[in-house]
Amino acid sequence: MNKQMWQQQYLNFPILNLFIFFILLPSITGLYEDQVGKFDWRLQHVGNIQNAVFDVSQKSKHVVVSSKENVVAALSMSTGNIVWRHVLEDSTLFSLLETPSGLITISSDKIRKWNPQGGFLQWEATFGGTLSGRDTFALSGTQLVVASSDRVTAYSVKTGSETYSLDALWAGADELHVGADDETVYIAAVTKARLTLYIVRDEIVKEKTSLSLSQHTSCSSGQGTWLSCYNSATLHLEYLDMSQSVDRIQFTPLSDTTYAQPPTADWLQDGGLLVHSPDAGSYYSISSSQATQIVSFKGVGVVTKDHNGVSILITLSLLSDTADEKQVFEVKAYSTEDGKELPTYSSTIHTSVLAAPAQIYPYLYSKSGGTESYRLLIIFNDHTVALAQQTGTILWQREEALASISCMEMVDLPVSDVEAQMEEEFGSHSSNNVLTQFIGRITAQVQQLTSFLIHSYHKYMVGLRVVIETDDHFAMDEDYLTRDEFSLHKIIVAASNVGKVYGLDSYTGKVIWSRYVRQLAPFLSSNKMILYIQRSTAHYPHPPYATIIGQQSCEGCGSIIYSFNPVTGAPYTTQPILTDYSVEQVMMMPTAQHDFLKPIVLLDSSRQVRVYPDNSNLDSAQEMFLFSAQSSTGTIEGMRLSGNTLQNMKVEPTWKLMLGGSIVSLETKQYREHVHSQGKVQANRDVLFKYVNPNLVAVITESEANTEHSSLTVHLLDGVSGRLIFTCTHKRSSGPVHMVHSENWVVYTYYNHKGRRIEIAVLELYEGLTQVNATAFSSLQTNTSPLVMRQAYILGTTLTALSTTLTEKGISGKNILMARSVGGIVQVPKMFVDPRRPLEPSQAAKEEGLPPYMPELPLSFDNTINYNQSVYRIRDIHSEPSGLESTSLIVAYGLDMFHTKVAPSSTYDRLKDDFDYIFIGGVTIGMIAISFVSRYFALRKLVTRAWK
Repeated sequence: MNKQMWQQQYLNFPILNLFIFFILLPSITGLYEDQVGKFDWRLQHVGNIQNAVFDVSQKSKHVVVSSKENVVAALSMSTGNIVWRHVLEDSTLFSLLETPSGLITISSDKIRKWNPQGGFLQWEATFGGTLSGRDTFALSGTQLVVASSDRVTAYSVKTGSETYSLDALWAGADELHVGADDETVYIAAVTKARLTLYIVRDEIVKEKTSLSLSQHTSCSSGQGTWLSCYNSATLHLEYLDMSQSVDRIQFTPLSDTTYAQPPTADWLQDGGLLVHSPDAGSYYSISSSQATQIVSFKGVGVVTKDHNGVSILITLSLLSDTADEKQVFEVKAYSTEDGKELPTYSSTIHTSVLAAPAQIYPYLYSKSGGTESYRLLIIFNDHTVALAQQTGTILWQREEALASISCMEMVDLPVSDVEAQMEEEFGSHSSNNVLTQFIGRITAQVQQLTSFLIHSYHKYMVGLRVVIETDDHFAMDEDYLTRDEFSLHKIIVAASNVGKVYGLDSYTGKVIWSRYVRQLAPFLSSNKMILYIQRSTAHYPHPPYATIIGQQSCEGCGSIIYSFNPVTGAPYTTQPILTDYSVEQVMMMPTAQHDFLKPIVLLDSSRQVRVYPDNSNLDSAQEMFLFSAQSSTGTIEGMRLSGNTLQNMKVEPTWKLMLGGSIVSLETKQYREHVHSQGKVQANRDVLFKYVNPNLVAVITESEANTEHSSLTVHLLDGVSGRLIFTCTHKRSSGPVHMVHSENWVVYTYYNHKGRRIEIAVLELYEGLTQVNATAFSSLQTNTSPLVMRQAYILGTTLTALSTTLTEKGISGKNILMARSVGGIVQVPKMFVDPRRPLEPSQAAKEEGLPPYMPELPLSFDNTINYNQSVYRIRDIHSEPSGLESTSLIVAYGLDMFHTKVAPSSTYDRLKDDFDYIFIGGVTIGMIAISFVSRYFALRKLVTRAWK
């Protein structure tokens, strides 16, 4: 019987098919399609876009972009969604070049050509040297010429094959600038304030001429053979033609315009020069004899060609600021020949983005009626990307600043109106009489009943959640942004390195509000900002209070303090507080004021104590201890605050440690963490008490970067007394190091050069079988050394972040969260990273639940919490407790973002989502009905028996 006959006979038995289907159905397990995104969400980003090219060759139109984060992606012109994306290796992505057969990306050591429609890699070439800048390559005919400090190489644009590779004559050059025409390549090498010009022709390199460059800086070349430099003496921008046939060449001033700072000069293929200063620009027509200014404009501009091949200049400038936190931009177009304005392209764009535009990329096309139109891709200084059309409408908008989040916190939503009325009802009314309190209580309960009926009707008619999409944010009904029963719905407050602060919905990942603080930047020492929630939403009617502390973006300036409402995003001051001092250390006080606001103590570079807000009470600050760490020298210094007022508050140095080497990782315990169990019960029923020191600091230092002699040293020290508790060294090991510090244990990863592998080590500290102090821990009175248990495991993957889960009371077990470089986030139970795992399992170990020791730590695919939703370049994983003890909320952020709920010890305090309420309710009602019926017949039987 052949295969076709067997299939025909098999299809003739539908009952058999259904029988086999229902037999196999219970064996199918996995994530249902409708469950994807139900309990989690993922945000994919591109980053700070540097280059963009429109691809309209096919029916589906894309805009291909490259970013500073070394990402190449295609965005849909209709929705702004990512069509395809490639996250390249960690290097610098210099340029995105458009060719007739594809797009070419040039990184520090690789050259790639892509298919713009599908994102397929057509060819890849590895450059022998390392490129040092954007001006080190140029297109010469059908070749791409790349120059480095030791050679110049040409590649075929079509196939990627190497055409020629020549040794360089400019060894030791500080800068290289490459220009080219169809036959000749010109290389300008800057060495010790002297410029030497070389020519590459017929695969031969020779020197042409040289000139002094003592006062010229910020040189740039581009398409063509032109070179421009900024003259710091005359404050002029000067240029020269590298293809001049004369033996002696010299710079020519561009115009009489002076620039306080070096401007940005973009050389165009038609010989034009587009000059940008911070808030204005000019377009020049360049010839060998003179430069003519054609157009002067405000804002940003770009030169493009219409469908007839005519070059035009399109500019975008700020027209006005509106009162409703929106900006109006004006689009103008000019002819590059005579500078006349082209009114056909003029329009105004209204947007909610409050940043200035950094770059624009226009796409010009003809409509069906023959009229000219365009779409404009706008890249703002806050990394927002928007696509606008000529009518002024924003088609879509992307918040790419979320790819550079510096700090994050999660805030509970405020209570609903009904709960707020209950708070007012049971508040302090000692001054009211009984009748007033009775009337107020009846009024409040009537209002609660009315609100309950309205809310129930609204929930039944339109659903619990109503989301109305807008241009960049989304609006909800008033009941949506209220606290739920288990505090699973929160506001994610995040601040990016570019100075943009966000409020995200933890259910959907949508942006609820955003604020752009222009002067806000991360601290240079740590590349991070500090975010404190000084007052939560639990203190009704006081609004929540959040504060971000960072460095001012200008060079040599002080710090910046920005306070706002984390739920609504509304700032508490009209302008951020700009200080004239630099903050060295920041700490939020553990005790709150009378208005439930926790003050922030700041220590400036001159060791002067400051407090925010200024009118805060400092009675509890005199018992605060701080420490400061210098990562480059490996020095840690402890300090104590003395005094109870700001005037007499002083800083007293208490201890100082020179650890040696450089600090690569430093972790303290999280202030939100609760330790529920003070010890571990062993098999013989003895209790091994944990060494729970709230002031314990874990520090890892690296001695040398040399592979043969490098070593990592782990230090455990007390942050109050400065006492060194434990030290161990890993020889022939180096970073990258990731560490997590929780309860009485420290887990960290490192690279072992001897074994050529990533290892994960654990340290656990115990007091022993007797507890020193069962009430409170004191760093100044405790001198006993803890018992330290340690173990290491082989980790078969590279990590980018390491964290742990947090629950409200600390009753649930701990899971270690690992962000892998391949895009997965894995949770590993802490029991698998236990230093007490025995080599040979005994009966006592089995009773304690200790698995036997294995050298390699297995990472199960079942424990990947983001399943196939890969997220890349995760820098940190934020864990937040929820109202359920079993559930922890996780947000991983980096280039991408991912949010989900994890239950380290399973959801023992909550019914499952697929719990059959109807079936259980029906069974319960049926049993009640049966009991009544049975009672009726039982009574009837008793009556009948009595009559007999």
